Amino acid sequence: MAAEAPGGAQAAAQGGGDTLPPGVVLAVDDVWKYYGPVRAVDHVSLQLREREILGIIGPNGAGKTTLLNLVGGAIYPDGGKVVLKARDGKTVDVTRKPPHERVALGLAKSYQIPNVFDNVTVLDNMRIALMAGRRLYARPLGYYYNYPDVDREASSVLERFGLGERINDLARDLSHGERKILDIALAYVTRPHVLLLDEPTSGLSVAEKNLIKPLLRSLRDDEGLSLVIVEHDLDVVFDLADRVVLMNEGRVILEGKPDDVRESRELRVVYLGRE
Repeated sequence: MAAEAPGGAQAAAQGGGDTLPPGVVLAVDDVWKYYGPVRAVDHVSLQLREREILGIIGPNGAGKTTLLNLVGGAIYPDGGKVVLKARDGKTVDVTRKPPHERVALGLAKSYQIPNVFDNVTVLDNMRIALMAGRRLYARPLGYYYNYPDVDREASSVLERFGLGERINDLARDLSHGERKILDIALAYVTRPHVLLLDEPTSGLSVAEKNLIKPLLRSLRDDEGLSLVIVEHDLDVVFDLADRVVLMNEGRVILEGKPDDVRESRELRVVYLGRE
């Protein structure tokens, strides 16, 4: 099956109102963000389906991280719309909602630079994220100790993410790869059904990549999560993704199955500068 032009995703995302097509959990509809003359995201439309890993690739400056930040709520678009299927099944326009409200609706995000609390333990990082998932914000850290089920869940997730032995260490003492993994665990433990991952394997060792890849597959296959992965490592994307979006200069220029995008003329032009 040949890779398709981006118009198919755009047409599906632009369903009208705040409705979503059947099987779609997230739609980005004609979203754009300009910084002066720089078109960081240039009228992008795409959709994410249930139990899907969507990979977004492109060279530096293509607009991948800006797009992910627009979807996650770190920045707001100049125009367009982001619609999410919430945990309760309702569709919600989240375009202008802050990140914590999107988390409460079931959308969480990890970061290219690990966004962890350096001066507390790995377990305390998880306690804070878990309570945020329960919409308990701005509490003294000791408040969380009154919830033994929080510690049980936090410990279980840390074991699953390969950080069980670091549970009592300060986050600042972790390696870069471990901090990246902790950042993903913090997003996951808020119990999302849509998970956005920005460069999840950058800086990871081979062993850490071999841990993360099957873990991400299991989030889709065993738990039914939908994932969007922005990643520079094309081998990781083509190995994990069900569908791949290729961006360049702020625009979606191609989308399709991994093998079709891998063999496409557009990919060769964007990455190699030639046919």
